[in-house]
Amino acid sequence: MKTRKLKRLGITAVLAVLMMSFAITAMATQDTFRHNVNTTSTSSGRYYNMHKGPVYLEAQMKIVNQGVPAESYTAKVGNVKLSKSANNTVYQTSGSLNSTGRTYLGVNRITDGTTLYGYVKAINTY
Repeated sequence: MKTRKLKRLGITAVLAVLMMSFAITAMATQDTFRHNVNTTSTSSGRYYNMHKGPVYLEAQMKIVNQGVPAESYTAKVGNVKLSKSANNTVYQTSGSLNSTGRTYLGVNRITDGTTLYGYVKAINTY
């Protein structure tokens, strides 16, 4: 009876260690980079140290003060781009980075003058 319980306990411990190692591996192979946008200018961005490989780009933008009936923006990280209208909706696209090292994550907009705010986020998986 004792050996059966010990065996079951040992199997449970091994499975727990395996589950934790898979979770650590999954977390280690993904980096999230975020650039918050609060600007009246036509571009805003920042450089991050990103790895080469697939990247998922997400952006949410909103016009704060009205002055232009419609506005669009292009969110980008490296060569991955996402062009949408600024309507406070989260959009996603995916692609691959061409370069390693310092990669620009930012947003360019069509109109200068109104305040555009939100975020641009890149999830780099490698």
